Amino acid sequence: MAFSKSLTKGQIPVGCQLCEGGQKIEWKCTDCSLLICDRCKVGVHLRIAKDHRIVNIREIGEVEDSWDSFVFSELKCKDHHNQPCSLYCRTCNKVICLKCIAKSHNGHTFVDEE
Repeated sequence: MAFSKSLTKGQIPVGCQLCEGGQKIEWKCTDCSLLICDRCKVGVHLRIAKDHRIVNIREIGEVEDSWDSFVFSELKCKDHHNQPCSLYCRTCNKVICLKCIAKSHNGHTFVDEE
C-alpha cells in the first residue's frame, strides 16, 4: 500500500497561465515568462504584446536568442562553489566556470555571456 501513497504526490501538469482553462501549454513568452496554449498565443497575447518573443517550449534549450536575458555570472558553479559561471557548455548542456573548462570541458562547444 505504500506504493499507492506515492502516486498521490506525483507531478501535476501545468496548464496555460493566461486562460487558466487547463489547456496544454505549447509556448513560452521569453519577455514575461508566461506559459501559454496555442489559442492564447494567437488570440490574446500577441494582440496585447506584439513585440514579445514567444518560443515553442520544445525549442527553449535550442533557441540561441533565449539566452539574451540570461546572466551566467549570477549563478555559482556546481562543481566550484565559490566561482561564478561564465560559459554555457553546449556539449554538456550546463553552465560552467573557467576552472571547469580546463578540468573537464576541453574541446567542447561554448556560448559566452556576451
